[in-house]
Amino acid sequence: MQSWRASLLVVSTTCLLIYVMLKLCFNFLKQFFGVNRMTENIDNIVLEHLRHIRGKVDKTEQSIEDLKLRMSRLESAILSVKREVADSYEAEIHQQSTNDRIIERLERIERRLDLQE
Repeated sequence: MQSWRASLLVVSTTCLLIYVMLKLCFNFLKQFFGVNRMTENIDNIVLEHLRHIRGKVDKTEQSIEDLKLRMSRLESAILSVKREVADSYEAEIHQQSTNDRIIERLERIERRLDLQE
């Protein structure tokens, strides 16, 4: 669970570092060559990409929360089915015990009446 968060943190940090490095490079170009408009365009492009990445991260987090909720519901349903199976097995054991006692009584009656085959 924590690995995707760590990966997202690495990606976000890397993007931020790239942004800072590009900003420094273009500030250098701006000082020595007078490049101003190009810097603004690159800033806008980088910020747009960072916003896009942040949007994807938010969607991924929401999807993971939805999956957690669905998994909790599935686990509850599985536990309910297991409980029903255990109850059914208990009823089957009780029925078998009752059948064994009836067979035992029937055999005893047959012996007393000499009806054995």
